Amino acid sequence: IEAAHAGESGKGFSVVADEIRKLAEDSNKQGKAISVSLKTLQKSISAISGDIQAVQEQFSSIFDLTSQVRSQELVIKSAMDEQSSGSEQVLKAMKQITDVTENVHDGSSQMLLSSREVVEEMSRLASATAQLNSTMNDIAAGADRITSASETTQQANSRNSENIAKMGDQVSIFKL
Repeated sequence: IEAAHAGESGKGFSVVADEIRKLAEDSNKQGKAISVSLKTLQKSISAISGDIQAVQEQFSSIFDLTSQVRSQELVIKSAMDEQSSGSEQVLKAMKQITDVTENVHDGSSQMLLSSREVVEEMSRLASATAQLNSTMNDIAAGADRITSASETTQQANSRNSENIAKMGDQVSIFKL
């Protein structure tokens, strides 16, 4: 209004005041949009972190089952040793069973070797998963800090808008 009263010399001030007001409004809108995006990102990271925990539990279950298989293999081997100490007739039958058992043992040794390799791979995967989980937690913490900074910026933009309005009121007191 004062710019209009000032005539031609007040037009420049009016344009500058409008541009400052528009910039403050745009900054405020962008700050809110960034805050919403960061909150969405934080929710996604939390969901991924939960999925990683479920995978770790499944690997733990697989490790337990592998231990049970090893235990059963030892029980079977012990029972076969007891049978071989029986009579000669049983010994002949046991010879055949032993031959078969050796084949099974060779196969199970290969399986045991393979299962050890699987356990080692699972251990490396569990370690990588834990590292990924730690990284995700770091990212979530960073997102929290960015959200906080965005909110602080948004508050500063609001104060700037108020101060610009007050400054416009104060400048309007002076007439050319």
